[in-house]
Amino acid sequence: MLSSTVPEDVYVEVKRCAAPMDGALPAFSIVLDGAQLSASNPFQDCNTATDCKKGLACVDVNKEAKLEDIFKNTMLTYTPEGKSAEEESTSVYNFPLMSDPISAFLYGTANGRIESCSSKDWYGKGTQKAARHLMRKCNNGPSDGKTSLKLCLPPLANDIESALNGARRFIPELLCGDDDTSKACLEAKNDPLIQTVNGIVTIRGLEKTDRSATRYQLMSQYSQRADGKWNMKAETGKKWLPTKIKISEKFKNSACTQTNAIRLSIITKLKKDNYDLWQDLAPRHV
Repeated sequence: MLSSTVPEDVYVEVKRCAAPMDGALPAFSIVLDGAQLSASNPFQDCNTATDCKKGLACVDVNKEAKLEDIFKNTMLTYTPEGKSAEEESTSVYNFPLMSDPISAFLYGTANGRIESCSSKDWYGKGTQKAARHLMRKCNNGPSDGKTSLKLCLPPLANDIESALNGARRFIPELLCGDDDTSKACLEAKNDPLIQTVNGIVTIRGLEKTDRSATRYQLMSQYSQRADGKWNMKAETGKKWLPTKIKISEKFKNSACTQTNAIRLSIITKLKKDNYDLWQDLAPRHV
């Protein structure tokens, strides 16, 4: 949130108990909202920044975290007979094989295995492939056998300076010196996040909303029908699409009591057909 380039909202609601419990600590709730907070709900694959929501960047985790260097195979070193200095083997790798430590742990090291896989796109990237597979499976999507870890993430992930500027605005007392003339520090000094006037502490931004945090977006998104059931509005920028499913008569009774299973089946089928199109589809949307 510190590195956000678009508004990120924090909603706070505090309520003190009525007498005779008014001496107890107040109950409170905090709701965060914004583009960055939706980054992991779910993780979204991307190729360019245009694939991501506003406020998010297309970050190549492989490149930024230098995973290829971390999971690079190293050759075994040994001291040849009759010599005192170590040499590096030309054919034997250290165990486990860092390019695919998961497989090495399960199946051990097999001579020639790496050479036989060198023609594969995922050669030397077993860990990246496993991470991508896991993220897609957690999102009810199919595995595609790729190793790319380009994801829509907050700019904080690859823009350290933006993150530092956000921190300077948030805690200028610690990160901004008296003679610091950087834009972030000047903004923080001219419009501080926290102000104390006559013993009253004011947090910038909270006075600008009258929303109740515990009901934020919920009551406005749902409306009760005359039959007692609830309607849910489509999320911003999206609309509902009608879907029909045919169920064999012999399965009707059991199927109608397993609505969650039906939702997951629909989501899994759509994502299997076109994951890029449906990757942000969640059970609540069905």
